[in-house]
Amino acid sequence: MKTISTKRIISLRNSIILICTSILIFSGVLFAQYKRGSYNKTLLFNVEFDKDVLPRGGAYTIFRSVDKETHIVVYDMTIFIFYIDLDNTTEDDIDIVYSYDPNDKNSLKRIENPFKAGEFQKYKESLMRSGMTNTSGSYGYPGINEFLAHAEKYKYAAVRRDSGFAVQFKDPDTNQMKSMMGVDSTKNNFVIQNNYDYSPGKWAESEIIYPVYAKNSMDPTVKKVVADATNRLGELLKGRK
Repeated sequence: MKTISTKRIISLRNSIILICTSILIFSGVLFAQYKRGSYNKTLLFNVEFDKDVLPRGGAYTIFRSVDKETHIVVYDMTIFIFYIDLDNTTEDDIDIVYSYDPNDKNSLKRIENPFKAGEFQKYKESLMRSGMTNTSGSYGYPGINEFLAHAEKYKYAAVRRDSGFAVQFKDPDTNQMKSMMGVDSTKNNFVIQNNYDYSPGKWAESEIIYPVYAKNSMDPTVKKVVADATNRLGELLKGRK
């Protein structure tokens, strides 16, 4: 029987510690991102992982459209629903729908698409245009329509940014940004950054910092909404440098 040297044991122990530490740091950072609400906005949903690390303190929706995929997660304080469109280049049905009860780790299952023909497109457009501002107990955010109304009311709320535009809600006392919308129709990019949850007349610190994010989206609904917002902001800022 071979004797393992002390140096070998120490080396093996350090390797195990390094691997375990790496796993803990990786999962810990991801978990912290969800708990803070700063979900890595450039990624689409990985249902197997995300189902157990997404926040559960309030109802919300998160919208992602990156390249040719569009993903939406809806949480109603009881059940998660994941809508996944693997080819958003055409306005067809959703490819996959999952439901998950976070109180039952074995409950993840595929379910039938609840949307009738054309309804999912209207739903996506509503999430972008109207936001989520009137649900009790929700992590709310203002939609494009409210940002545009804000930009029309307050002249310098909207600014040109790169090849697009940005609109900000700011605290009038501290000048701190509460929420921001950015659009760029040249790349079909769209983001709502929400530092504070919004409901009519009330702001509270947010857990869902990026409720809406699109990057190089090929989704026709996203393209339409982003183009409309870009055109309206372009008209509003016409003549301004």
